[in-house]
Amino acid sequence: MTPSLFPRRLLFLCFLTLVFLTPLAAQDTRGSLLPDSTVMLMDGSAVEAQNLRAGSMVWTWMPGGQPAPGKVTAVRKQHSDSYLMLKIGDREFKATGSHRIALSGGSLVRIDKVKAGDKVLVWGGKGTEEVVVVLVRVFPATLVTYDLMIEGHRMFRVGDVIVGD
Repeated sequence: MTPSLFPRRLLFLCFLTLVFLTPLAAQDTRGSLLPDSTVMLMDGSAVEAQNLRAGSMVWTWMPGGQPAPGKVTAVRKQHSDSYLMLKIGDREFKATGSHRIALSGGSLVRIDKVKAGDKVLVWGGKGTEEVVVVLVRVFPATLVTYDLMIEGHRMFRVGDVIVGD
């Protein structure tokens, strides 16, 4: 190979990497909520993830702590090719597999690692409660999802389920 062709080939390989790997990197890597997932606001109302905006104030929790106000700093729109549905007691929670959920004790784990029989934290009106996951199911689907970033990287409420940002 002549020295003058080497930089061109390297540039071409860099171009191919950007074209083919960037879309993969843009896929769900942090975990995302489905568009109709309801996030609980500080004023007691609920808003769908697709309608949530930066600056919104939501109920948050630090691991092992009490509820506190938290500010949404960003809402990122992503594309996902599947989602999971967890049946938690009589509730359903849907999100992408890499979204984190609070287990009993307050640790966060990706929902694609949760199995039937695990206990997760839900809001019970006067505080958090542990509820058993009854079913975990994966659904293939091409859909737009929403990744929320909360100031201080806290846990927050989606419906009654406590999840991580």
